[in-house]
Formats: sequence, C-alpha cells, structure tokens
Amino acid sequence: MKKLIYILVFTTLFFTAYADTLNLPYWGKNYKKELIIKANTGDIKAILELNKVYLFPQTREGLEFYEKWYEIVIQSENFEDILAFIKIHKKYKDLFINGEQKHIKLLKRASELERDKGLSELLNYYISRYYSKEELTKLHEKILLSKDKNQINILYNTYILNNKHIMAKKIELEMKELGFKPTIFSNYLKIINVYHKKDKKAEYERAIQNILESNNYKLIKKTAYFLTHRKRQNAMELYKKAILLNKEDLESHLLLNKLYKKIDRKNLEPRIYILKKAILLDSSKATEELLEIYLKDKKYINDYLILKKELLNLNEAKRAFSNFLYTNINKDEGVKLLKELAFKNNVNAIVDLATLTKRNHRYYDTQEIQLVQEWQDFIQKSENPYLISLLRKKLQKNRLLKKEYVILLKELEEFEIKQENIYTLRELYSRHNTKDKNLLQSYIQKAYLLGDSKTALALAKSNLYKPDIKKIKEAIDIYETLGDKGEISAFRILAKFYQEPSYFNKKAENLKNINKSIIYYEKLIALNDANAIRKLINIYLCNKCDKNKKTAEYKQKADFYIKKLIKQKDAVQVYKIANLHFEGEYIEKDINKAEYYFNKAGELGYLSAYTKLAEIYYEEKDFKKAIEYIKIAANKGHLDAISWLGKIYIDGFSQDGYEIKKDINKGIQYLKESDEIPFSSYTLGTIYLEKHDYINTIKYFKKTLEDSFSNYYKVDASFEIGLLYERGLGVEKDLEEAVKYFKKSYKVARTSKSAQHIGDFYKFKKDLETAKKWYKKASKLKKKESRF
Repeated sequence: MKKLIYILVFTTLFFTAYADTLNLPYWGKNYKKELIIKANTGDIKAILELNKVYLFPQTREGLEFYEKWYEIVIQSENFEDILAFIKIHKKYKDLFINGEQKHIKLLKRASELERDKGLSELLNYYISRYYSKEELTKLHEKILLSKDKNQINILYNTYILNNKHIMAKKIELEMKELGFKPTIFSNYLKIINVYHKKDKKAEYERAIQNILESNNYKLIKKTAYFLTHRKRQNAMELYKKAILLNKEDLESHLLLNKLYKKIDRKNLEPRIYILKKAILLDSSKATEELLEIYLKDKKYINDYLILKKELLNLNEAKRAFSNFLYTNINKDEGVKLLKELAFKNNVNAIVDLATLTKRNHRYYDTQEIQLVQEWQDFIQKSENPYLISLLRKKLQKNRLLKKEYVILLKELEEFEIKQENIYTLRELYSRHNTKDKNLLQSYIQKAYLLGDSKTALALAKSNLYKPDIKKIKEAIDIYETLGDKGEISAFRILAKFYQEPSYFNKKAENLKNINKSIIYYEKLIALNDANAIRKLINIYLCNKCDKNKKTAEYKQKADFYIKKLIKQKDAVQVYKIANLHFEGEYIEKDINKAEYYFNKAGELGYLSAYTKLAEIYYEEKDFKKAIEYIKIAANKGHLDAISWLGKIYIDGFSQDGYEIKKDINKGIQYLKESDEIPFSSYTLGTIYLEKHDYINTIKYFKKTLEDSFSNYYKVDASFEIGLLYERGLGVEKDLEEAVKYFKKSYKVARTSKSAQHIGDFYKFKKDLETAKKWYKKASKLKKKESRF
C-alpha cells in the first residue's frame, strides 16, 4: 500500500518537482535567445553552447546562424576562439557552401595569429586530406624556401606524428644541407627502423632513453602507441612518463591498464592502482573494470567501500557505479544515484533512467516501468534537442530497446524532423530501413531544401547519371542554384558538363554548350583555380572541341592564360600544357612548343619536366640531348635522374656514335646520392655482392626493403639477405633471421628458391611436417617456373 501511495504521489509531483530540482536554465524558452544575442557579438562560448544544447548547425536555423558567425569568428584576434570554432566547423563543414575552403581559411587565419600552433594545425589538416596534396606541397616548399629553422622543425615533427616517414627523411636531408640538426623526433624514426633488429639493440635503447628524457609529451605518446603491440615493457615505461607529464591524460591510464592485463592477467595490484587513478579522472570505463575485479573476490570488500565514497563525489564514474549497482547489487540504490546525477544536469544519467526496463529481461517491474515512462515523458516534454537526440541514438543502437520502444523512437524521429535537423534526415535516408522509396526520397529532398550542401551535391550527382533527361535537367538546376550561392564544386561540374556532357550521361549530348563551359571556367579562374586555367587553355587550343570557334581570338586567349600560369609560377599546370603540345591529341603536335613549356615547368621547379624531355629525346634517338636533360635534372636534385645517371656510368653508354665511358666509381657515387630510390639501393647491393663486400651488400639491400611503395626489387633483395644470414657472410650466422627474410621474399612473390630454403630451415629444426609442406610448395613452383 505504501508503495502504491509513493507511486501516485511521485507521478503527480514528478514534473513540478523535477522542473525545480533539475534547474536546467537552457531548457527555459529564453535561454536560446540569450545565447544567440551573445553569439551575434562573437561570443565563442555562446556559439559552442548552442552547438551542445541546440545542436547548431545541424538545424536550418543553426546552419543560417553559423554562416553568419563564421564571418565574425574569422575576423577575431583571439587564437583560442578560432581554434575552438575550428573543431566544430571541421565536424560540420560539409553542411556549408564551400565548407572545405572555408575551413582551410579558418586554419590559415589561426596560423596568422599563432604562427607555430596554427601552422601545426594547418599541416595536420592538409596531411590528413588526400585532396589537399597540392596545397600541402606548396606549403612544404614555402617553408623550405623560408629557411626558418622553427617552421622546418614543425614540418618535420608533423610529418612524423602523421606517419609520413619518407617525407620526414627527405626533410632531414634538407635540414642537414641547411646546417640544422634534426629534432628529438628523429629518435622515433630510429625506433621504427631498428626496434626489431637484434644487432641494433643498443641504438634502439639509446633512442628510447632520448625520448624519455626529452619530456616531449606528444613524442612520448606517439612512441608508446607504436610500441604497444611490439615492445610492451617499453610502451609501459613511456605511458608512465606521459602520465607524469600530464596527470589528466586518461587515455594513457587506460592503455597502461590494458598492457598490465596482457602481460600478467593474474597480477591485479598494478591494474587496481592505475584504475583508481583513472577513476579520479572520472572514467566510467575504469570504474566498470575495477568494480568487476572487486565483485569477483571478497577480500576487496574494504577497498570497495572506500571506492564507493570516492565515486559518490564524481560524475560519469558515479553513473557507471549506479549502473553497476542496478545490474548486480541493489536496483533501488542504483536508481537513487542516477536520479541524483540527473538533478545535477547529467544528461547521460537522464537517458539511463529513461531506458532501464531492458536491463533485466527475466521479469517486468511495474514500479520500474512507471519510473522509466515518466523519464521518457520528461525528455519529450523538455523539447531539448540534445537530450532527445541522445535518447533516440541510444534506442536506435540497442537492438532490444529498439524493439521495445518502436512508437517512442518514431515520435523522437518526428520531433527531430520537425526541428529541421539535417543530420537526422541524412541518417534516416542512409539507413534505408523502409521499402517506401517515396519516404526515403522525401528525407533527402527535405535536407536539400533546408540548405544542406552535401545533400544537394549528392542529389544532383544521383540525378545526373539517371537515363532520364528530366532528371538530368533537375541535376543541372541544383548545380546552377549551388553555383549562384558560390559553391566551387558546382562550378567545376557545370564547366565540365557543358564542355562534354556525354562524359556524364549519353542522354545529355544535346545539352553541350562551350560558351557556358567557358563562363564557369572563368568563374573558377576568378577564384584562383589554376586547374581551371589549364582546362580553359585546352578549350581554346582544342581543334575538335568547337567547330564554330574563332581561331585567332581563341589562340590569343590561350596565350594570355598560358602567360598567366607562368606568371603564377604554377609549374604543374605548365607541365600539363607542355604535354598537351607533345601528345597532339586535341591540338596539332608541336615538339618545339612542348620543349619550351617543359623547360619553363622545370625552371619553375617541376624537375620531372626535364626527365620527360630526356625520355622524348631518347625515343627520338637524340641520345646526347636526352642525357643532357638527365644531367640538368640530376644537378637540380631530382633523385630519379641521379639514379639513371648512376646506372649510365655503371654500364657505360654507346649508341649511334654517342658514347659515355664506363666509370664504376662515378656510378656508385651517383647511386649513393639517390639510395632512397629502390633501384639505386638494389643496384648498389648487387655491385657490393659481386665485390664480396657483404656488409655493404646487406646495408643497401635492407635499404631497398624500407621503401613502402615498390615491391619489384624486394623479392631478390630479401632472398639475398636471407642467404647471407644463412651462410654467415657479413653478419653472424643466424638461421632464424635468415628464414625471416626468405619468408619476406616469398610473401612478395612466391618463388621455388625461397620455399626451398624455408623448407631447409624447418628440416634443420626437425619440424619435418612443416618442412614437407614447404618442399611441396617449392616443387609445384619449380614446375610452374620451368614452363616460362
């Protein structure tokens, strides 16, 4: 009876009591207006709060305001404010017109205010984006030309932190030429090259010690990540150091706990110690894991009671404890603690209270169901976008909850659609969990009408390839609407479409319009799109593209834009113009013009233009001129050209009266200068093998294996290293090491000789069954090889 009275009283007073007790100002009607007023003055905290509470810019209202606030933030003199806005903008950039370009503009603005931190952010972004390769190259070259030691160090460190090790090694060479010492980050490169080599143990340990003594938090964390699954003891040492440098580093605590668990699962004391530290950082994950340990053994009862007191003063850790109590010990106490958290504005606790019923599937508790219903009603009546989104996502994610609350889930989705939430519409469309195609189409159509740039582009692209001229025209209308708003990607599509519509859809051939194509290319040129200049030059020079063109006028315009490219020092585009004249596919082939523009591209820094000229003259059998261009490229530091020159001097050259005498020493010198190229290092390895200089043979064959792109030389290089270890030539005899290299060779290309030697190893180890398998493979491969 008492329980029934409690339920009735609770039900009657729930919303009044909770409205007073929860004291959530942002659930009031005026809070959003107050935040918008502050955000309009450039208050970054208000902008962030509107994202957190009202999910700006996911809604149409939020999207419109964020477009406005972008212009305010970009003018800010406060680096931290811009950085905070960048984090949100990165997540939502595809909502906006030209979101990618705007994001880069923000990063550039940040780098103007704080040169070092801002440059690091900009580099990180360019490196992470494949489509920013050209911008990265330009920034890379600009930094090197500046000869600014600090900026070059940042470039070097950023490449290492982003696993661009080949680029980092190239920067190291540039630093040596400028007389700069590589930064402490060079020790990381040493570690990844030598951690697995027994003969480099001292070098490895010295590098670890250098990193520990550097007190560089980022470097220590990066090295710890790398060694987590490779050298666990060293990784643990590094994580401990990271924690000393940053006591708030929750991730290092959790990863260190994982390592303790892998190394010795039975020894719980180190894990308990580190989990306690993580709990004080309010980690729900650490709380769950430590409580599981305590639950399994009664000896921890006192530790549990002490931990309980500490947890009651925390937030997310207390929530994890509440859920633990609810599931394992005392449901009522668990609910009580969740309510306490809910009253203190913990939205996750509120959602937990609204989804309790499926924690125990054996029976339904009437009182519990009532409680859950009340919290669900509370969330819906709050009309708080973030809270409603959180509940919907939890129901959607959990199969049992999704099945239980079909109606509630539908109501929450409808609320978010009513709130014009673009992300919800995208999600509903992408899930395709309905056979109603019209409903799915309505989701994407609505997102487009709400101003979602990504959806608009996706919808246009989808229609553009449909075999229906009406749909194609709808696609063009969308692109033109986006173009009117200034969307650069729409200009590119429209320029290409009107130039060659059949490229997109054969049904659209009649929509070809060269004049419109030129208009859109000119719009792109006004936005400094160098690629558009080159494509417009193609149109002006092209003999096939427009039968009605005015030849003299077009030629004049082509010359104007070519000069513009040269003036802009855009070497890549000038190279492409040269190629256009050389190939003669669209315009009349003109080798003299091709040579002129290839030379211009080379002068502007695109050294591959010289090697291209070398190839052209070699095919024309003008060997003297071909080798002259190889020498020009080599003298300017082009590694491929240096490598070719090395090979020429190693073998000698004599054709059609032109001769270069064999000079092995000179050849070796050139090959050593270009030993980063697999061809050079492999050739050096074979030269030293013939000379029986096994130490240098191993050195250069191992260098060949470092290249992550080319496998061509790795088969023989790995096999030869294996033979040298097997026979103890140049190194101490080591059959274990030998078989590793035989296996590497076999992995790249299955050859009978590799399989035979692997079989020999297992025979020596008296593992006859494995040896037999490898001999069988060797026999099959030998038969295959004999056929060729």
